[in-house]
Amino acid sequence: MTHDIFIKLFVKLKTYQSKSKFSTWLFSFTYNFCVNHIQRKLKEERRNYSVTDNLIDNYNEEIIDDKEIFELRIEKLNQSLKELEVEDKSILLMKYQDEFSIKEISESLEIGESATKMRLNRAKSRLLKIYNAL
Repeated sequence: MTHDIFIKLFVKLKTYQSKSKFSTWLFSFTYNFCVNHIQRKLKEERRNYSVTDNLIDNYNEEIIDDKEIFELRIEKLNQSLKELEVEDKSILLMKYQDEFSIKEISESLEIGESATKMRLNRAKSRLLKIYNAL
């Protein structure tokens, strides 16, 4: 995959428009390439996805406060992160490890800021479920 990423980056380098830092553009390009690769793989495995399950989940969401995330024990948190799905883990790491703003995350994921906030909240919720189950 690294080889494929470097080749695509070389070809797409002329599309960099200096709207954001080069490192942000590079990260988002690499991130999107990897996520697309994983999604293609998962799509083959998950052919029986129910749309109604996704709609029901949207109604039962509560806003997760960052304070809860910061109070988690490190060892248990590391174990929880290992069990978390790639997309959820990456958005949480962008926010809390790499200290990306919501705007930077939305640019790197190429989605709107409200969608970024929703995905971040869902990732925090899933992390807390896994953490509390341990």
